[in-house]
Amino acid sequence: MEWMEHVKIAFVGKGGSGKTTLSSLLIRHLASTGRPLLAVDADINQHLATALGATEAEAAALPTLGGRLAFVKDYLRGSNPRIGSSEEMIKTTPPGSGSRLLGIDDDNPVWRECVRLVRGVRLAVTGPFEDADLGVACYHSKVGAVELLLNHLVDGKGEYVVVVRDSLPYAWQVISTVAAQLEDADREVPFADHEVAPPSEEHRGQLLRALASDAIRGGLERHFGVRLAFQNCHRVAAFRPAAVGGASYEAFVSPRGQLLNQSPELRDC
Repeated sequence: MEWMEHVKIAFVGKGGSGKTTLSSLLIRHLASTGRPLLAVDADINQHLATALGATEAEAAALPTLGGRLAFVKDYLRGSNPRIGSSEEMIKTTPPGSGSRLLGIDDDNPVWRECVRLVRGVRLAVTGPFEDADLGVACYHSKVGAVELLLNHLVDGKGEYVVVVRDSLPYAWQVISTVAAQLEDADREVPFADHEVAPPSEEHRGQLLRALASDAIRGGLERHFGVRLAFQNCHRVAAFRPAAVGGASYEAFVSPRGQLLNQSPELRDC
């Protein structure tokens, strides 16, 4: 059916609520149709491979995107003259002239190096958070490999990419709330916003990561049908698409709007 080509499905819930199990069932169904499919386990708890039927030993032996990040960056960079080296690439670096793009069903070095067939499903994994990472790395550095892949991925009609991860629950809560408030407001109201300070720096970091990443921010905007805007340190607004470019939007994103949102006191941003 035509409408099914445009459906986005998200399994959301607390740890242990069955997100990975439901995702694995969806993946198995899609694989059974014979359509091009790539599954990516980007959860900090890596269980998708075993949910798809791999043994613990087979799951532990899978190559990880996090462990091959330099290789992935170097391949995607290609001959892009604006990127001097792979070290200059960050997770939100978009493709440009000379960059290499990936197709879901391509035969390319990244898929050959990082993707394995698990019970009929092509699977890539970011890799777990190791003891050696404690105190020196953030798990999102591993997830950054997935964002780079998605930014350089050309997916066609009838192709599926299924990414499983515990997302940014506080950021999701804030953005889904302002989107719902905007939907419930009168059509003349151009935006809804959130001005409550996050309960901790960890929660503030979630907001910053969600809104600073083109891939995550764009996905949220498409999901909720809004345009997001942000003022430091934590003011988030959801605008109606028709309001973008209008007086309220321009005032919100202007330097004057940012300055007026600040207080005379020093803030920990």
